[in-house]
Amino acid sequence: NVNIDIGQYKVPLSQEALQSSSALDTVERALFLSDRSRGGGLADNRDFGVQFSGPLGNNVNYQIGVFNGTGETQNISDTNQQKALVGRFLFRPTIIKGLQIGASGAWSSANRITNPKRDRVGGELVYSNSKFKFKTEVMGGIDGDIHRLGYYTHFGYKITPKLEAIFR
Repeated sequence: NVNIDIGQYKVPLSQEALQSSSALDTVERALFLSDRSRGGGLADNRDFGVQFSGPLGNNVNYQIGVFNGTGETQNISDTNQQKALVGRFLFRPTIIKGLQIGASGAWSSANRITNPKRDRVGGELVYSNSKFKFKTEVMGGIDGDIHRLGYYTHFGYKITPKLEAIFR
């Protein structure tokens, strides 16, 4: 029950960042995940690494890996010895069908001058049934001396099987 991935792919941070663009509920991802020009970029990153993933029983899944960083080195070769440990855990309680609770984080080894610390910690909650959807995520990050925090809350209601109202 262990999958091993080696290569360049999305680092396991955030529920929405790992979703395919075609599976998103809105046109864009939350800005704190993707918009680097406004201080975002806490997740939705790709990097080279090795990752282990799979189930821990019927209701818990994990992804954990060692990467070149937390996505700051996408599409370039490794230029230093520092690595990042990145992980994500999901829990789906059997008591409430449709509920998913998750946590993710990244811890980097850092050299203050050549490769500043880029740590992340986040939480997520998703509940959905046939008509209603609620999603929320929060993620904090430390990039060198800069501390950041981003979050969103998302409500959806299916008016018809092909029409859903979204409030974010």
